[in-house]
Amino acid sequence: ASALEGLAVFGGPIPVKMGSELSATTVTDLRSLFAKFDIDGNGTMDIKELVQMAEALGYPFKSSDEASATFQHMDKDGTGRITENEFIAWWVHEKDDELRKKLGEQFKFSGDKLGDGSGSRGVMFG
Repeated sequence: ASALEGLAVFGGPIPVKMGSELSATTVTDLRSLFAKFDIDGNGTMDIKELVQMAEALGYPFKSSDEASATFQHMDKDGTGRITENEFIAWWVHEKDDELRKKLGEQFKFSGDKLGDGSGSRGVMFG
């Protein structure tokens, strides 16, 4: 089996986080969060879906300008759509982003709260 086939078993390659690695649980949780708000199921999020995600999680944008700025920051390739990889990269690298801070407080990816093996509960809601 090729390396890519091996990675596919675990959900594919993930972005590199400087100085540390994301756990498989965190990547799974982020993928689940992304999929939940990819409302049309096309594998990407548009700005409308990002706004809906922020509102549904209790952190609506203060203005359409704020939503647009956050979206443009996440959409690294400028396609007008956020891919799952762009979403995960934003999570990993943009800890100062206001939406990221708020979501990080709500979704605690802590090993002591996640448990291990069959006892794992995945994302913890604050």
